[in-house]
Amino acid sequence: MPGVFINYRRSDDPSVVHAILAYLERSLPPQEIFLDVEGIAPGDNFERIIDERLEHCYVLLAIIGPSWLEVTDREGRRRLELADDFVRREIARALELRKTVLPVLVRDASMPPSNRLPEDLRPLASLQAARLEHETFRENIKQLTALVESIVRTHRSRANATATATKGAPSPRSGQFQTLLVFLLFGLAACAVSEGLSFAAFGPLDLAVPQGVWRSLGSNLLAAAPFAIAWPMAAWLSGFRSWQTITVPLAVFLLAWTTTGIYWENYSPFKTNNIATDREILANLIIMAGWALYFPRLRRISYFALAFVFAVLGTVANHQIGTWDWPLLPMLIVQSICLNLPLFGLVGYAISQFGRPIQPGTAQASQTA
Repeated sequence: MPGVFINYRRSDDPSVVHAILAYLERSLPPQEIFLDVEGIAPGDNFERIIDERLEHCYVLLAIIGPSWLEVTDREGRRRLELADDFVRREIARALELRKTVLPVLVRDASMPPSNRLPEDLRPLASLQAARLEHETFRENIKQLTALVESIVRTHRSRANATATATKGAPSPRSGQFQTLLVFLLFGLAACAVSEGLSFAAFGPLDLAVPQGVWRSLGSNLLAAAPFAIAWPMAAWLSGFRSWQTITVPLAVFLLAWTTTGIYWENYSPFKTNNIATDREILANLIIMAGWALYFPRLRRISYFALAFVFAVLGTVANHQIGTWDWPLLPMLIVQSICLNLPLFGLVGYAISQFGRPIQPGTAQASQTA
């Protein structure tokens, strides 16, 4: 695409335009310069080509001759007053696109006053112009060429810097991996802190509160607290920042952990066998349902099926680990990791794949929910 767009009035002296083109081609590749008589092939859509070249150019040279302002059509109307005048349209479009517009005054031409210009061309009147005088033409055109070359070089350097920065930006896959990693790390930390708190409070809690629903509620709230903090923190650090990020995971996890804990410790038929399969299945499914409230795109059977499988495998592994001859606290932490970390990984992976959550009340939410 060209870096220089030459705008001119054909009724002015065309030899000046071609002299400018010849000098520019000494410093810039020919494909960097657009002149309509050479840059549009027969059969091309003239207006479309003009718009494309204006969109991608760095600088527009507005060649202004002595009669530029007063040229009229066959009916005596000033050409600049006509909406379909291409000289006017090209300059107006370049100004609209915030391109560098450089007026070039040829021979005795002067800058047109703003009150003689159409509304969309009036910014042109306040631009500093270059001048090509007959007596100093060679010197003037060398200065013009150096100026244009400098403008093109500056814009090209900026474009290359932007492309390099974009190229060096993290890829979407990298962002997905980071989201998954954040959830896994917070899951590991929550497992360790939860079991540490439960281990430290087991004796005092056992003495203070007798066996029953209230003791189950207290012990499960204590164990759930690190997870209830870890879930929303992982989401927050992954870029999902709204009040739902805190309230939904926290409330759902506390509900899931305490209700299933009370159920398992007081009513589950598997309690005597030390296999909390039913408790973990219920907890995982409730947690997935809570995340699906915040991320409607997580409402897939496959995710709930995986949460079910993870609960079953986690409880089987938990039972096997319970037979190891390990110190109690490390064994409890490993058991907690088997039960909880897969779900952190599942949610982290799912969120990283689907991107930002759908916010309630937005057009996107109404379309996809």
